[in-house]
Amino acid sequence: MKFIIPFFILSALLISGCSGESAEDLMKAARQNIDQQKYIEAAPLLEKLVAEFPENELAPTALYDLANLYQKRNLTDLTEKQALVKASELFKKVYDDYPSSKEAAYSLFMAGFIKANEPISEYKDATELYNLFIEKFPNHEMVSSAKAELKFMGIPADQIITDTTLTRK
Repeated sequence: MKFIIPFFILSALLISGCSGESAEDLMKAARQNIDQQKYIEAAPLLEKLVAEFPENELAPTALYDLANLYQKRNLTDLTEKQALVKASELFKKVYDDYPSSKEAAYSLFMAGFIKANEPISEYKDATELYNLFIEKFPNHEMVSSAKAELKFMGIPADQIITDTTLTRK
C-alpha cells in the first residue's frame, strides 16, 4: 500500500506534465485551423508551440504565423491599433529570438512597416527598425522598399504620388 499511493501521485504528475503534443503536432493543428479560418483556435496552438518548444525549428515560423494573424486582424478581441502593435511586437520578436531564421528579415521589415503606417505612425521606432533591417540584411529584396519607406515616412500617399509624378517631368 505504501508504494501504490506514491505510484499514483507520480503517474498523475507525469501525465499532467506531458501533453504528448510535439511541435509538429501543434503546427499541424494550427495550420489546419488557419486553413479553415479558425484563427481563434489557431493562436493558442502557435503560442503553445513557441512556449513549449522555443528551440524547435518550427518556433520562428509559429511566431511569424501568429504575428500575421494579428496583422490581418484575424483575432478580433483587439482594436485595430492594438492588433497592429501586437503584430509589430511579434514580428520584432521573430528577429530578436531567431535572427538566423528564414523569417527574420521579412519579420524585421514588417515590424518597421507596421510602426510607420497608420493607425500607429511611430516614426522614430519605424526608422530604427528600417535602419536595422538595412544594416542586417543589406542584400535583401526589400531593402529598396525600406529605403523608400524611410524617404517618404509620414507623407500621405496621395502627396507622394503627386511629388514623384512631378519630379519625373
